[in-house]
Amino acid sequence: MDTKLIGKLSRDLLPQELIEQLGKLPDSDPRQAAEVGSTLRRLLHPDELPPVTEEEFANLVRHVDLLASKLNAEDQDSLFWQQVAESIKRNLSGESRDPGMADNLIWLAETLYPDRKIIIWLHNNHGLMDKWSFYGSNDPTIQRLAGSEPRRSIGERTYVGEALRRYYGPAAVYSIATLSYTGSYSRDIAPALVGQAADFSDTATLPATGPEALETALAALGRRRAFVNLREFENLEPVANRAIDYSQLPELTFKLQKGYDGVLFVHTTHGLNSR
Repeated sequence: MDTKLIGKLSRDLLPQELIEQLGKLPDSDPRQAAEVGSTLRRLLHPDELPPVTEEEFANLVRHVDLLASKLNAEDQDSLFWQQVAESIKRNLSGESRDPGMADNLIWLAETLYPDRKIIIWLHNNHGLMDKWSFYGSNDPTIQRLAGSEPRRSIGERTYVGEALRRYYGPAAVYSIATLSYTGSYSRDIAPALVGQAADFSDTATLPATGPEALETALAALGRRRAFVNLREFENLEPVANRAIDYSQLPELTFKLQKGYDGVLFVHTTHGLNSR
């Protein structure tokens, strides 16, 4: 569902698939389609030469837009590729990933998998159901973060969890934050746009949380794993936790039960590819 294109399959297969889909359009120009595919490949592999020019980038955007609007959606493959084209457009625009991810997920739920239950794994940030549970906190670090950008920017921001809760209602969506007390994490996974690859082998040690943090309290119970249904703690006071970030911020104090429905606690976490 992600608009971010850094996975190996996307980097290796998507350019050729784009060429093939452009070939299905009326009056398709094979030469133009090949040039567009080459542009996307070089964006996904920034070490390839020559670098993409502004003209080539604009031409790619133009053809992806054309694909999204003109592809004849007669079968499931064409329907899927219309949505892929819309997703690529969002990526190339440089917009925040969350609105595009929410749109992709709603499309999958409504079009490809109607009447199915769906489980989505995503970063806790994206699962936040109420941004004001976070930005409305009196925590000094959160206040500093909120003050570093215009209020309008925060007000217009959308998170995947928030968008799904608004679309489907609270009874249909249950958002779970994953918390860990110690271990390691993958630190080089940037909020990447096209062409920014992540190094999944770059891991760092996760420091233990402070004495006031929820993770510390759960670890003190002696549990290696635990689940907390936050819907049972509607009036819980703001609690320190590390749900929002491992890499740059300390534990932050906010109303966790307003941002998430539940917490999955794993005592010791491991970065990607570290085991």
